[in-house]
Amino acid sequence: MNRLNKDKSLDFESALLKFDRVYAGQILEGALSENDTFQVIDEIVSPALTRIGTAWDTGEIALSQNYMAARIAEQLMDEILPAASTERIDYPKIAITTLGDYHMLGKKVVTSMLRSTGYSIIEYGNMDLDQLVEKLNEDDIDLLLTSTLMLNIALKIRELKKRMDKRGLKTKVIAGGAPFLFDDMLYREVGADHMARTSSDVYKMIDQYKEEVHQ
Repeated sequence: MNRLNKDKSLDFESALLKFDRVYAGQILEGALSENDTFQVIDEIVSPALTRIGTAWDTGEIALSQNYMAARIAEQLMDEILPAASTERIDYPKIAITTLGDYHMLGKKVVTSMLRSTGYSIIEYGNMDLDQLVEKLNEDDIDLLLTSTLMLNIALKIRELKKRMDKRGLKTKVIAGGAPFLFDDMLYREVGADHMARTSSDVYKMIDQYKEEVHQ
């Protein structure tokens, strides 16, 4: 991340915490004139939301601030994310879940990014782990992306993997979200197969999966 984008990320964070949607939008508008959409997300939006999530986790800000900041960011993302491509890439079969986390921005960004470049992706809504395992089996999913902001939700991956193994599923789990940025080894501890630090890392995981399958 360059220094300019780091400063813009701090300004964006401040605007979100003040519930200043107009100024937050102006920051993104200016950044988009110099960077592509997903660079803005990875270098400005995501770091700001990660810091805000940490501040809530440590008691520095109220839950209402955390929630409203995420809502404003989500609304702004709706305005800048690209449209889905008319072409479709159906392999590997990809799905995404928040595991019940109410923060949907990460899921929305990754879904939009993949669809804008032609990938098909199934969005799983709020369901318990047994239902999720059943859907993975029914849909024959190759890669499951998880997007979480809260640590207690991220830890659900451990139990999910146990149930997947018991069912004999070969689906690879890619962990993403703030808890995994704070602890590089957390994804291993919960049994995920890979970790995506940024939305664009998902492409690397897809390419890696294809290489492993065709070895």
